[in-house]
Amino acid sequence: MESACASLLLFLACVATRVSAVWSGDNRLGALDVMSYKKAQEAVAIGLFAVVMPERMEHVRRFMKDNNLAVEIVDGVPAKTLNETYLQETKQIRADYCAPTRAIALAKGHRGALRAFLDSDNDFGVIFEDDAITSAAHTKDRSYGNRSISDILQELSATSSDLNWDLLNMGRCIDLCKSDKKLSEVPGCESVDIVDSPNPMCAHSYMVTRAGAEKLMKWTWPFFAVWDVMPILMHKLSVDGQFRMLSTTPRLFDQDRESVTDGLHNDSNLECDNELGAVYAENQKRHMRNAHMHWNDYSFEHRGTTGHRICPEFVLDVPE
Repeated sequence: MESACASLLLFLACVATRVSAVWSGDNRLGALDVMSYKKAQEAVAIGLFAVVMPERMEHVRRFMKDNNLAVEIVDGVPAKTLNETYLQETKQIRADYCAPTRAIALAKGHRGALRAFLDSDNDFGVIFEDDAITSAAHTKDRSYGNRSISDILQELSATSSDLNWDLLNMGRCIDLCKSDKKLSEVPGCESVDIVDSPNPMCAHSYMVTRAGAEKLMKWTWPFFAVWDVMPILMHKLSVDGQFRMLSTTPRLFDQDRESVTDGLHNDSNLECDNELGAVYAENQKRHMRNAHMHWNDYSFEHRGTTGHRICPEFVLDVPE
């Protein structure tokens, strides 16, 4: 069992972006886009945040320019700056295996971006990893209509009031799409739905409400799973609306597979992979059961096993 879970978590760490970051106070501020002042007044406030490593800054700037977006940059730091032994000793890790240090750094990066959003006055936050690109569904198929990304984001944010989502994954991958539960069509789009699904992995592009961001900040630390998986587990165990995670299909954003050469993106990360998605969905069930995860009223609880083994200062791979 431990070997199966370790293999799963290693794979999740690899399919996620390689960004490893924490929040810095010297970030560059940006609004949603360059909408006219009048139009901006009529729209909800959506803040865009990207966790960026220095070598990926050019890509992010190109992404911003191509889509007419201004994004707040959350500076990244290398995973090697983290000391996993210290994190374990201070009970910031709750797992019965030694997680890849890059996975922990990635979680810290996302938490930094969420903190930046909560420190702003925005109603919604969009979190990008530094390899995000617009998907072929938008650029080629025009499934989202012939309109700007900012207009699409406005339309998507409006669905939160009826569907009560905390997190909307706009770039899911390896999902068990045959089990999608269609909840709504997105107005103004040619063929875009919002669905509840079993395994909406990949966290390179998602939208959160302020309540959703607060829940993620509160219940994803100590670290107990890679960033893709923690909100999925929180959603699956929710019985009274404690946390709700939905996805758009087809996805609006994808990940750059051409210029990334760090060896972590050798797979295609298709939006739908029913065979592999079923495997991971089943492993998540075992993970939830073995760690006794549950919602106690509005508190997310799980039994961590920090101290089960002594972890090195830096972990490259999950031991089999």
